[in-house]
This record gives sequence, C-alpha cells and structure tokens, in this order.
Amino acid sequence: MLGATLTFREKLRKYRTRNWPTADGRVSNMQARQVSGSDSGIDYWKFSFDYTYTVQHTHTGTYRFNCTSKTMVAGASAGLTGKTVRVHVNPYYEAKSLLWEDEVWDLWWDTYWNMKG
Repeated sequence: MLGATLTFREKLRKYRTRNWPTADGRVSNMQARQVSGSDSGIDYWKFSFDYTYTVQHTHTGTYRFNCTSKTMVAGASAGLTGKTVRVHVNPYYEAKSLLWEDEVWDLWWDTYWNMKG
C-alpha cells in the first residue's frame, strides 16, 4: 500500500508541474549515510546531492533518495558524477524547484545495473 501511495504522489507532482519551465542543473556535493533499520533489522543508505541552476539568478536545491545497498550508493555516485539534471522551476517563484524522480534515476540506474552484474 505504501508503494502505491508514493507512486501516486510522484505522479500527481509530475502532473501539477508538467508545464513548469526547466533549466539544467549541475550536480554537486553527493553524500551518503548509512541508516540503521533498527526495528526491521535492514540497514539502508540515504543518498543526497545538491544541484545548482540559473534562471535570472543562480539557485540551489537538494535532492534525496534511499539506496538499499553500498553497491547502489556506488552506482548512484558514479552515475551522477559530472551529470546535469533537469530542474523543474516554479514559474511564479524561480527559487523553488524540484526534480522528477524518474529523470534522476534514469541518469544513474544503468551505471548501477552494470556494476551489479
């Protein structure tokens, strides 16, 4: 049920922002930290990176997602290094932006998959 809720939320966000202008964002400051699964006993990693984009002025944002293994963290890091992300910019307030999850994952998922196999 949680997975369906998260998927619906992402689809709704994409629908609401589909007409927002986009800008290229430069990825920087990638970080990962291990999180103890405590109750479930399954550890995972929180991966984050900053991105910088320019629309009249330069702005920054941060994007975060979870990884299930060290290999996934390595794949995300390798796949995002030197990459440009597509930033969806609020047309009424250019300092507010977001990244679409599937566009971010498309940048690094193949790198992870190739490292895994």
